[in-house]
Amino acid sequence: IQSLAETFESTPEKGTQDKIGSYLVFTEFHANTITSALFMTAMAPNLVAVQMADKLGVDSNVSAKDWINGKTIPPARAVLLGVAGAVIKSIPAIA
Repeated sequence: IQSLAETFESTPEKGTQDKIGSYLVFTEFHANTITSALFMTAMAPNLVAVQMADKLGVDSNVSAKDWINGKTIPPARAVLLGVAGAVIKSIPAIA
């Protein structure tokens, strides 16, 4: 992220962090969150949620196939909607 921001001369030292640096950090944060939800072992809250469900009596015997089916569609939809939104915003208005 830093090298891209510096390439576009977007640094806090110059007061130009909003040029592209803020966008890059925002995008990276959300991409990390979405991809971490995809895999059961990608982040601790996923395993904690399974443990909590067990304690509440919910059948949380989750196979890898069930996890992929349940966790792939929402993040994939978020990524696709984000890409579609970026494409739509990048198209100039037809006058």
